[in-house]
Amino acid sequence: MSNGESPRPSDQDAVNRRWRLWASTGAGAIVVVAIVIGFFVISSRGEGGVTGALGLDHVHETPEAVAQTAAGALPTDVAWTAATLGLLEDADPEAGRAIAVQTCASCHGEAGIAVAAAFPNLAGQPATAIFKQLSDYASGHRVSPMMAAMAQGLTAAQMADLAVHFAAETPAESIVDANPPAAIVQLVVNGDPARGLPPCSACHSARGGPVGTPPLGGQPAAYLEQQLTAFAAGERGNDIYGLMRAVAGMLTPAEIAQLAAYYGN
Repeated sequence: MSNGESPRPSDQDAVNRRWRLWASTGAGAIVVVAIVIGFFVISSRGEGGVTGALGLDHVHETPEAVAQTAAGALPTDVAWTAATLGLLEDADPEAGRAIAVQTCASCHGEAGIAVAAAFPNLAGQPATAIFKQLSDYASGHRVSPMMAAMAQGLTAAQMADLAVHFAAETPAESIVDANPPAAIVQLVVNGDPARGLPPCSACHSARGGPVGTPPLGGQPAAYLEQQLTAFAAGERGNDIYGLMRAVAGMLTPAEIAQLAAYYGN
C-alpha cells in the first residue's frame, strides 16, 4: 500500500480480522481472570473452596429437607398476593378466638402464651407470620404430625381468623440479658460479613421485617434453639429462598444456644 492511498478491500479485511482476534483474546483473558477471582480468591475467604463457590456442597439441603418439601418444589404455597392480604384484612378475630379455645389453647394458650417451652408464643406475632406457618403445616412444607392434623382441618379463612386473633393479643414479656456475649450482640446487630451472615435484626426485629417473618423476642429459648438446630440440619425447610437453612448452617451449636438465650425467655 503506497503513501496516501486507502487500504484495498483485502488489506482492510486483514486489519479487521486482526482487531477481532485481539478483541476475542482480550475478552477471553477477562473471563479467565474472573473465574480465578471468583472461585479461588473469593471462595478462599469462606468454607468449601471451589465446590463451595460452585454451589455443589450446600450442606443445608439434606435428604431430610428434600423429603420435608415433598409437597412441592417451593418451600411454601403462600404468596403475598392482594387476595391473601385481603383475606387477613377481612378476618374475624372473635371467630379466631373461638377456634383457639377449642383447638390451640392446650399448647399455645387461649391468648397465645405457650404453656411449655417446647411451644412458641403466638401472642403479638404478625398475622402474616402465623397464617404462613399454619398454611405450611397444612400443605406439608413444615412437618409436624400434630400440627398438620390441626391445620388441615381449617379453611384458609379460619387460619386467617386465628392469625388475627393471636396477633391482637398482648405478647409475652421479653426478658433481656443485661450482659449478653459481645459476639452474639455482633451477630444480632451487624452479622458476620466474613462468613456472609446477615444481622438477625434485619429480619427479626421487633420493629418488623419482611412480610411473614416473626420477631423473636419473648419466645421460649428452648423453642428457638430447637428451630435453629432444625434449620441447620435441614430438618425444617419452609424458609423462603432457603435463607434460614443457609444462615443457621453457618452457626456453631454454641452460637445457636447463645442466640436462643439472647432472644428467648
